[in-house]
Amino acid sequence: MAVPAAHVTSSHSVNILLTAMSATEQIRVSPDVKAALDAEKEPGESYNETLERLIEERVARRRKAIRDGAGLWAGTDAGAAAKQIRETMNDEFGPDR
Repeated sequence: MAVPAAHVTSSHSVNILLTAMSATEQIRVSPDVKAALDAEKEPGESYNETLERLIEERVARRRKAIRDGAGLWAGTDAGAAAKQIRETMNDEFGPDR
């Protein structure tokens, strides 16, 4: 995999050239985002690999949060209580829009 090139095009943007297999895309990022990417990069890792890793980590965290929350109210009356509170609020303030 080719190592991406990065260069500052102005004081307000940075171009990152991402090369994956035969496709090449350019995205503009601010110097702050470029600095954050540089801080996240592992030694020898391309920008594309860094972005893939960060996205995979985020997706994994979201999936874990969903799994951790699944069934949270099972075996309790919390669901019915929440429904009653919502109905009371709808009666007092009107339904959500």
